[in-house]
This record gives sequence, C-alpha cells and structure tokens, in this order.
Amino acid sequence: MEAHHTLLVVDDDMDIRDALQDALELEGYAVQLAADGLEALERLRSSEPRPQLILLDLMMPRMDGVAFREALRHERAWPARTWTCATRWMAWAWPATCASPWTCPRCSPP
Repeated sequence: MEAHHTLLVVDDDMDIRDALQDALELEGYAVQLAADGLEALERLRSSEPRPQLILLDLMMPRMDGVAFREALRHERAWPARTWTCATRWMAWAWPATCASPWTCPRCSPP
C-alpha cells in the first residue's frame, strides 16, 4: 500500500517509536523517526517529503519537546502551526505564537 501522508515520531523511547511506527504504517502512513529534538530538526531540514504531522514527546535528552518547538518556530520553511499536547493526564492546544504552554497565561495546561 502506498503511503499518502508522512508523519514524524519524535521520542527517546525506542519501544514507543517502534510501536507507533508499526501501528501507523499499518494504517497507510509513511513514518519518519527521531530520538530527540535535535535529530528531528536534522531530519526536517534534510528529508522529503516533509511530514504533515509531528508526534512529539516533551521530555527527551539533548533537546526536549519544548526546545524543539521553539527552534522550529524560527525555521522559515515551516509555517506557524497549532500544536496539541497530550500526556497521560491531559491534552491542550498550544498556539504557534507561544514559546511554551507553561509560561503563557493564555495557553497554560488545564
């Protein structure tokens, strides 16, 4: 089956990356993988096609999800996006204009 959409999974846990890749590929997606924010930035700068969706872990070594998102905000090739963050406890929208949902009074997690 030919993949019509590309996703990028960014997580430092190899088991999670592999499980998501297996599940998403079964649904027909092309999946790119990165172990942290730095690797994800490198992949975004060098890969085609670019992913339509990034599944991003927030707590990772070298570059965490918040730092990755901040770095991505300054990439001219990437337009502003709204991010949806999910943890096992909550989910919330994270507008592209805010550097961090924890420091912005409009976007703070519930």
